[in-house]
Amino acid sequence: MVQINKSEKIYEDLKMRILKGEFDENQILPIEKSLELEYNVSRNTIRKAIRQLNSEGLVYSKLGSANVVLQRVAVEDLLIDSGNMERGSKIQTKSNETKVLSLDLIIVDATLAAKSMFQIGTTCYHVIRLRLINGKPVMIDDSFFKSEVVPRLTKKIAQESIYRYIQSVTNHKIIGSRLVDRVILATDLDKNYLALKQENCIGLTQNWAYLDDGQIFEYTEIHFAPEQYVRTRFIGQKVGYIQ
Repeated sequence: MVQINKSEKIYEDLKMRILKGEFDENQILPIEKSLELEYNVSRNTIRKAIRQLNSEGLVYSKLGSANVVLQRVAVEDLLIDSGNMERGSKIQTKSNETKVLSLDLIIVDATLAAKSMFQIGTTCYHVIRLRLINGKPVMIDDSFFKSEVVPRLTKKIAQESIYRYIQSVTNHKIIGSRLVDRVILATDLDKNYLALKQENCIGLTQNWAYLDDGQIFEYTEIHFAPEQYVRTRFIGQKVGYIQ
């Protein structure tokens, strides 16, 4: 089983406690020293977890290390996090499941290179996964991972979490993704696996994921059923910005 790092565990625990109402909206989280003692970790580990909460708009860090719990909006209860299904299940107590439809080792051709930004001739894994919430199919991940970054990828790893495998077993560090959202006509794959009813279109998120050396190691096209997917973003306000 792939192990998750300490800051990620603390982040997930604090997020769950916030969303369950243990910390009220507008309440200040316990000070860093208290969290250090509670979780028995270093201050740097606590700060990494707090930064993740900040990036999702769950807390706001004020000068003096006060972390205020932000007021939530109802749409967050519907959120399906395409990048991390297992995280969403722990927070929302929904039954999440991933089915690996296929996993193949391929060579990047000109068509894939134009979309993925991989070099022609690169060896990569092509993984197609179906995501289900409470038994209902809601999302298909059509992914390409450089094999040099994800060595010996198996269906078991793909079903659990490829990102956790990369960060726990390899020396690579994932720093973020570039995302593009659009609406496209449903493909045969979508019609076969997603509950589209009368819709002939699906939502598509293109995801290019980066390592800390600057390279793109993953290209994924996330297909989602329109009724089952909500994406929320939190945009921090910059000092001096005039709207």
